[in-house]
Amino acid sequence: MNKKSDSQAQKKTTSVERLQQVQEAKLEKEALDQNEAQQSLVADSGDGSKAAVKEAVQPTPELVEPKVKTAKNKSIVIAVFALVLVVFIAWLSYFFYQKLSTRLLATNQQLASFTQEQHSQHQQITSSLLTQLDGAKNDVARLSLSVNESVRTVALLQQKLTDISGRRPSDWLLAEANYLVNLAGRKLWQEQDHQTAKALLQTADLRIGEMNDPSLISLRQSLATDIATLAALPKDKTQATALTIDGLISQVDNLKLNMVELPDAELETEQQGLSTSATDWRQNIAKTWHGFVDGFITVRRRKGNIEPLMAPKQQWYLEENLKNKLLQAQLALYRQQQDTFKQALELSSRWLLQFYDRKDSTTQFMLEQLGELKTLQIAVKYPRSFSSADMLYQELKRRDINTTSTQGR
Repeated sequence: MNKKSDSQAQKKTTSVERLQQVQEAKLEKEALDQNEAQQSLVADSGDGSKAAVKEAVQPTPELVEPKVKTAKNKSIVIAVFALVLVVFIAWLSYFFYQKLSTRLLATNQQLASFTQEQHSQHQQITSSLLTQLDGAKNDVARLSLSVNESVRTVALLQQKLTDISGRRPSDWLLAEANYLVNLAGRKLWQEQDHQTAKALLQTADLRIGEMNDPSLISLRQSLATDIATLAALPKDKTQATALTIDGLISQVDNLKLNMVELPDAELETEQQGLSTSATDWRQNIAKTWHGFVDGFITVRRRKGNIEPLMAPKQQWYLEENLKNKLLQAQLALYRQQQDTFKQALELSSRWLLQFYDRKDSTTQFMLEQLGELKTLQIAVKYPRSFSSADMLYQELKRRDINTTSTQGR
C-alpha cells in the first residue's frame, strides 16, 4: 500500500511539473506574438519611422522581468499546492489504509469466530443427528425383534389352533388329569403332604371318569393303586408331636430334684443316770457336764452313703441340657430322623430318673409322655413314583397332546 501511494505521489508531482512547463510555454508564445504584432505595425508606418517604432515598441527589461517573476511565483504556488495536495492525499490514503486494515482485521477475527462457532454447531448438530440415528436404529431393531417374536407367537398359536381343531373335545380332561397327577407328586415329595396328594389323585380319577372312554380303564386302575398306596401311609402326626414336646419343655422348670435322704441316727445305749457311789464322782461330773453341753451342741452319728447336694449352677445346667435334648428330638421329628429322635428321648428319660424326684407328679407325667413318644414311627417311606403317571404320559403322547411336566414320574 505504501508503494502504491508513493507511485501516486510521484505521478502527481510529474503532472504538476508538466503543467508548469505548459504555462511557461504559453507565456513565451504570448510574448512572441506581441513582438510580431509590433513589428507588423512598424512595417506599415514606413521605413522612416522604423527606428522610432522599434525603440517605442521594444520591450524594456523592467516590463518583461515582472511578468517572468509572476509566472515563476504562480508556478511555485502551484507546485507547493500540488505538493501539499500530494502529502494530504498520501496522509489521507494512509489514514484510510490504517482504518481499512483495522476493520479488515476485526472482520477477519469475526469471520474466524463465526467460522469456529459454525463448525462447533455443525459438530453438535452432527453428533445429535448421529445419536438420534443410532436411537432410531435401535428402535428399528427392537421393533424388528418384536415383529419377529409376534410372528413366531402367531405361528405357534396357529399351530396350537390346528392341533386343537384336530382333537376330541374330551382331550382337555386328560390334560387336566395329568396336571393334577403332577401336582400330587409335588405335594408328596416336596411337602410330604400325602393327604392332599391322595385328594388330587382322586380328582384326577374323576376327570378321567368323565371322559367315558373304555380305553382308559387300565389308567384308572393304576390311579386306584396309587390312591390306595397313599391311603395306607400313616397319618402325619408331626405337628401334634412337636406340640407335645413343646409342652414337655415348658414343664422342665417345674421339676423337683432328688433331695438328700439322711439315715436314722444311732440311739444312745449308755445309761445317762448318775451313780450313787462316792468313787464315781469323776464320772458323775463328766456326765453332768455332757448333759449340760448337749443342750447347745448335738452330734449324731449316722451310717450309710450320703450323696452331696447339687449346686445351683449345676441345677441350671441340668435343666438347660434337658431342654436342649428335647429340642433336638423336635428337630429330628421335622427331619424325620428316627434314630436321632429316639436317642434324644432316651437320654432325657435317663436324666429324669437320675436327677429328679420320681415320686413327683410332674416327673411321672414327663416320663410317661417320653415313653409314648419313643414308640412313634416318624420316618415315613413314601412311594418313589406314581405308576399312573407313566401311563398317563404315554396316553397324552399317543393323542399328540403336548406336555412337558414329569413331576409325577
